[in-house]
Amino acid sequence: MAPALFCKVMDYIMDRVSRKVGIQVGQLTFTNIDYADDVDLLVDKEESFRTALAAMDEEASKCQSSGLLDQDKAPESWFRIDAIANNSG
Repeated sequence: MAPALFCKVMDYIMDRVSRKVGIQVGQLTFTNIDYADDVDLLVDKEESFRTALAAMDEEASKCQSSGLLDQDKAPESWFRIDAIANNSG
C-alpha cells in the first residue's frame, strides 16, 4: 500500500476510534497518539482500553472488507487486537 493511502486509512480508523474513548485533562480530551504505523490509545481505565481495542478492530475490519486493507500487507497486530482485548490474564 502506498504510504499516503496508508496514512489516510489510519486517519479514518483513528478518527472513528477516538469518538469512543479518551482521557479528560481539564476541558480537553486526549484520545490517541499515532505516527505512521504506531498507535498509542489513551484511556482512563481498563474497561475503556477494551472498548478502544474493540473499536479499532471493528474499524480496521471495515477497511479490510472494503478492500482498503490487504490482509497480506496490513500490520499483523491488527488481526490480533481482538485476542488482546478478550485476554483476561
